[in-house]
Amino acid sequence: MIRLHIEYDMQKVSVIIPTKNSENTIRRCILAIKKQSYSAIEIIVVDNFSTDNTIIIAKKYADKVFSAAPERSAQRNYGVQKCTGAFVMLVDSDMYVSRNVIKECVEGLTKEYIGIYIPEKILGNSFWAEVRNFERGFYNSTCVDAVRFLRKKDFEKLGGFDENLRVAEDWDFDRRIRMIGKTKEIYAHVFHDESSFAINKYIGKKKSYFDDLQIYQKKWAGHPEVKKQMGLWYRMVWVFIENNKWRRLLRHPILSIAMLLLRAMVGFEFLLSKIKFNNNQLVEMSKNPTSKTWNAQWKHYNKAPFFKPNHKVIQEIERCFDGKVTGKKILEIGAGSGCDILSLSKRGACGYALDFSSESVKTMQYWSKKTKTNISFTQGDIQNLPYEKSQFDMIYSVGLMEHFEDPIPLLQKQLSLLKMGGLLLIDVPQKYSLYTIAKHVRMGLGTHPFGWETEYSLGELRKISEKLNTKIVRFYGRDLDLIQKIPIQIRPQINTIYQKTVENSCISPYIGLSIGMIVKK
Repeated sequence: MIRLHIEYDMQKVSVIIPTKNSENTIRRCILAIKKQSYSAIEIIVVDNFSTDNTIIIAKKYADKVFSAAPERSAQRNYGVQKCTGAFVMLVDSDMYVSRNVIKECVEGLTKEYIGIYIPEKILGNSFWAEVRNFERGFYNSTCVDAVRFLRKKDFEKLGGFDENLRVAEDWDFDRRIRMIGKTKEIYAHVFHDESSFAINKYIGKKKSYFDDLQIYQKKWAGHPEVKKQMGLWYRMVWVFIENNKWRRLLRHPILSIAMLLLRAMVGFEFLLSKIKFNNNQLVEMSKNPTSKTWNAQWKHYNKAPFFKPNHKVIQEIERCFDGKVTGKKILEIGAGSGCDILSLSKRGACGYALDFSSESVKTMQYWSKKTKTNISFTQGDIQNLPYEKSQFDMIYSVGLMEHFEDPIPLLQKQLSLLKMGGLLLIDVPQKYSLYTIAKHVRMGLGTHPFGWETEYSLGELRKISEKLNTKIVRFYGRDLDLIQKIPIQIRPQINTIYQKTVENSCISPYIGLSIGMIVKK
């Protein structure tokens, strides 16, 4: 319980702003508060030991500036301890309040109510910022919103924010407020600055919250509102259609589809985080992939039905050389059955193949003889590549790099074998597919036939390219796991249609079973 010994003004509103390296937004945040139509305001900034110019800017514009840690809960609680107003308003450092927000909050907080919701709008110039603004409009005054204005005495009564919560502290605070009184929503709104919004950063931020959400869930185990907050049905469907909100979906179909895609990605990551397995065992498996597993896989691939070159990979490689691979030195690492590199060699490429499975090499030798195509086979380890540097025009791998916990050192070695301007193709499982869920379940049960493996999103592949200091040529997606569920009688026709349309479109890297990235040295 917070103990207060400060006399406070019965008309004053204390605006509490927690900050952490907020130099890009804090000035605008404070100035918007100073321009309010309600004048009895004090602005209190509580900084979490920023390393940029946040403190300098805050001291120039705010009434009081303090430092507190470790998280927003402690910062807000400390700010309320130091404030002198009868009312408390909670604002984030990247929020800009519209002119009448505080006036409407004070007028709306009658004896009948204990807390006020402030509708939020997202600021940003990108399409995805527009999508986020559209999405945020569905959440106002729902169980995924949180009160931002209340009386100081009620804040004290509740004991402030739970400092054991790193995330969902606002939801927790909101649950406790609703237990002791009624809430309402005002008309004036607050702008939330998401001008730097990027999908990969947004998903990464959400992922960082998942573990700590378990603490919040345990605290409120069985609470119906928390079940809605954490439930896929409410978060993916009902919140968007309740109270006739479905009409907004119909009025804005493109924004609706993009919003549901974004929610699906977050929901997918959350579902994936719920699948638990032995991390120590997985790390060991990833560091020590054995040839035993792959010998068993490739032992049966020297039969006619199994010679199936990957048309999309070959198409992308040919595209890199304007359709002419003749004379190009191309190396496939983790070549498996050798179907792809043999097909490229038949088209005139100088094919090289490496695999550490003896059965794989036998299979490649079998198909080389069967197809009357010559390539250079090598049984070897990706971690010790037996080739001279700067000799290949292209190096590629399909279904290989996902089996290594840290692929960067391995890819750096591959880059060293390329000529200047040479190309590196990485083809791996695409994260947002049904295969990912099924795979992680099997890994948890110890029944996944390919040992340990991970998966990648487009954003995660971009980060790999940045670490390698390479230039991205393009991305592609291939195959669709849903096609495998279609009756076998019509599957070839559906697959052909998919390959000629969706697979060659810009959405394929987001929905395909596999995703490929081509970079230039």
